[in-house]
Amino acid sequence: MTKKILYGMMAAIMLFATSCEKEPELGGNAGQKSVVSFNIGTPEIATRAYSDGKTATKLQYAVYAVGENDALTKLNLDGAKNFSISTTVDLQLTTGNKYAVIFWAAAEGAPYSVDFENKTMTVDYTNAVSNDENRDAFYKYHTFTVKGAQTETIELKRPFAQLNIGTNDYAASTSAGYTPTQSAVTVENIYSTLDLVKGKVSNEVEANFALADIKKDETFPVDGYKYLAMNYVLVPAEKQTVEVKFTYTDGSNAKTRTVGSVPVQRNYRTNIYGQLLTSDVKVNVKIEPDYDGSHVADDLMLAAAVGGEVTLTEDVVLKSGLNVQSNMTIDLNGHNITITSAYDDNNATASSAIVNNATLTLTGDGEIRAENNYTVRNYGTMVIDGVTIKNGVMNFGDLTVESGNISNSRSGKHTIYGNAAKLTVNGGTFHNENAGNATIFAYAGEVIINDGEFSIADGTATFGWTSCLLDALGNAVFTINGGLVKGEIRDYNKNTTVYGGVFGHSSVKNFLAAGYKAIKVGDLFHVLPEVVANAATGANVTTITESTTDVATALATNNGEATMFVWNDVAYIAKYGEVVIASSADEATTVRGVVENATSLTNATVAEGIEVVGNRTFRKCANLTTVELPNTLTEIGPAVFQSCGKLANVTIPASVTTIGEGAFAECTSLTSINIPDGITRLEKDVLRNTGLVSIEIPASVNYIGTYAFRDCESLTEVKILSPEFTIENNSFTNMAAPVPTMTIYVVNTEMKAYLDSILTNYDKSYITVVVM
Repeated sequence: MTKKILYGMMAAIMLFATSCEKEPELGGNAGQKSVVSFNIGTPEIATRAYSDGKTATKLQYAVYAVGENDALTKLNLDGAKNFSISTTVDLQLTTGNKYAVIFWAAAEGAPYSVDFENKTMTVDYTNAVSNDENRDAFYKYHTFTVKGAQTETIELKRPFAQLNIGTNDYAASTSAGYTPTQSAVTVENIYSTLDLVKGKVSNEVEANFALADIKKDETFPVDGYKYLAMNYVLVPAEKQTVEVKFTYTDGSNAKTRTVGSVPVQRNYRTNIYGQLLTSDVKVNVKIEPDYDGSHVADDLMLAAAVGGEVTLTEDVVLKSGLNVQSNMTIDLNGHNITITSAYDDNNATASSAIVNNATLTLTGDGEIRAENNYTVRNYGTMVIDGVTIKNGVMNFGDLTVESGNISNSRSGKHTIYGNAAKLTVNGGTFHNENAGNATIFAYAGEVIINDGEFSIADGTATFGWTSCLLDALGNAVFTINGGLVKGEIRDYNKNTTVYGGVFGHSSVKNFLAAGYKAIKVGDLFHVLPEVVANAATGANVTTITESTTDVATALATNNGEATMFVWNDVAYIAKYGEVVIASSADEATTVRGVVENATSLTNATVAEGIEVVGNRTFRKCANLTTVELPNTLTEIGPAVFQSCGKLANVTIPASVTTIGEGAFAECTSLTSINIPDGITRLEKDVLRNTGLVSIEIPASVNYIGTYAFRDCESLTEVKILSPEFTIENNSFTNMAAPVPTMTIYVVNTEMKAYLDSILTNYDKSYITVVVM
């Protein structure tokens, strides 16, 4: 009876604690009309006439209902009003519904056509003249849910790059008898159409800005220089290069100069400057990221609403958390995202840096931190790869951690907290500064640990339940296949099963899978399969003992004497420097990752009869140089050979039809590989950061995943034989410097046009697509 009462008290405490994490309710006003006020403003730079925002005097807007799959349906809520730097728009909308709104502000009669039905804006360059400040314009796409009477603050941003040309030798030129009074500019490879929802540009054009008076009273962005020309050009959100030709004249004598590879980017200012009137020696080109305040946070907000990829170019401090509603990738690129908002009892997500309701990938070195809440909340599907996250993750969806560093320093919180969710950990470090809390905590759902390092403040770690929770509520299922767990496992309902790993606490013995044992060496417990003698192998074998705690140790210490053990009906016969994997029973056709991290392993043989080499089998076998695969093999699983840095070549049998994500990633010595005709997909990261020089992709392949060939620094020739395929962004992106020239050969003009449209502007600087 005492036990039941105690557990009941603890249950009440648990319910109270979790209730603090719930989202605010709408109350009884769902479906009623509420007034939503939009405070709309543009960035003002009072010290300059150019780009002061004051020429945008007309505001247009349209409202859309957001339906299933984020489809937008235009409502009869659109209009226009006079505008000067800021204004307010009030709309009556239905509480509980989700809406999107497009705002566009420009000068009356400006050469822009906004099509709210198709959600596009078109630029008319037909009668464009140089130095026209009336071409300044601003826009914003914004999504929100009506929770009652509320105010939405909207900061409009320019969809253009500002292209400035300046000189510091007016006086010298005038003394020599030449004073320019007018200028004209031609810019190649810019665009005329903007998707107002996705932020994408299309319809590449050449823009000719005709001769117009030079406004010498404007202040050039670089001290000591005066304007020759200023123009706005529609460009992508990511950086690209253009060719600029500019002409200046004193009314009778015109002079023209051309500058190539000029970087431009949306909401950035590009300055071309030098002694342009009297010297042909030097021209400076500089792109300024802070045109009218950084727009990186806005790019993040836009991509969170409509989807896309954002690579950070600077640190970002958020005023409110990213609410991810569409598929999105954030590459931190060495930068940080921080939110410092105070904890809000009525809206806990307001103080989290990221709230994911779609599919989100976080990658790249860098840190994400929320000061007063769980830093990341996941309600959708999320992948963390290489990112540092301070103050923890709350997971209610499907979360995979490939690598990175996740920690928590807030009292009473866990490093990863989950409920009715799925968590897969393939690597990374996890630490909690509070000894009374867990690194991985779940009271429902599924947790799979394949690798990683887990600790709390006193040097231990906790999986599953902390002692303050009821076993009566606990139905989370933990499967631990590997990793370093520096402490105790607590699971009162015994829903944890351990198949491998290294542990710092004897509690692991309470959760061992059948046929496994924990061998103590020093202060650590190594979980390994029990040795099963198998006379059918014909090998002279020794059993795994206290001194042979894993495959790597067995290889290093036996010096030629065979060590044999059976795991999941697959026999592993290990000698010094090599391992032979063979079927020990008719049904044993799948190999699992028993030799992962065996740094002594140099040669491996997978015997005939094996059909699947599963997840991570040879991962991080740093000295593995040769592999023999059987003709019965049909599948190479995810990350099987990842980080095998000395593996120089692999022959994949023709029987293989599936190669998993990251299967050969970071095999930096891998210079050649065959892709069998029968493979239909090259998955994400499959050959990332390898030493490939050339590769032929057979006609059977119809999909190439993100980062499939990223950072292949030596790859110069790719042949894609399929007449039709789908390829994700950044499949061939090479971040190395200098970047080698790469030629991608395709079989028809349709695939050339498609691939040209997929490649980023950065990719296009070194990749050429050719029809064979």
